[in-house]
Amino acid sequence: MMEVRRWTMGFWKTLTSPIPGTFKELGRLGEEQPVASLVVLSFAFLIYDLVGVYSTGISSSITDVILTIVSGVLMIAFWIAILHFLYQRIFDRKEIVFNPLLFAGVCTFIVSQGLGVILWFVPVIGEASGLISVIYLVALMTSAVMGVTSLSFGRSLAIVIISVPITLIFMFLIYSLLPMVPRILGGN
Repeated sequence: MMEVRRWTMGFWKTLTSPIPGTFKELGRLGEEQPVASLVVLSFAFLIYDLVGVYSTGISSSITDVILTIVSGVLMIAFWIAILHFLYQRIFDRKEIVFNPLLFAGVCTFIVSQGLGVILWFVPVIGEASGLISVIYLVALMTSAVMGVTSLSFGRSLAIVIISVPITLIFMFLIYSLLPMVPRILGGN
């Protein structure tokens, strides 16, 4: 029950007060929670996939759902790993901030994607909801990096902006390999 309370508080604080001080506090909550962060992220991708199936009426196979969850979790974990790597290498820091960044990153990702799903149902804004949620995610992650690492705004923004194309290349690589998985597992 304590975990549910911790995550609910993390989502609420990310939604209502997305400032560096909030993410510093959330980072302390998530220092020893990397597995819980990945489980919550997996559950969020499951819900996201089910909302997509419900709203479009197009069903997906269980393999597609599992591949969506695995690739989504890999993508977010890789993004956080790139942020952590850039923080340590560019600014010559020795501090390990992966777990706090992962907790804050999962909170920011779920809040921004939840906003995108809600906006998708608004007729006028629906077309731009993906772009709005990505911009909001970058803004939230910049604030999270500022809070967890104590870097300035410019340095935090630079790390986030540098990490996005690297993560997108990784994501496209993963998604290009996904069609091979059913054939490898013995499908058609």
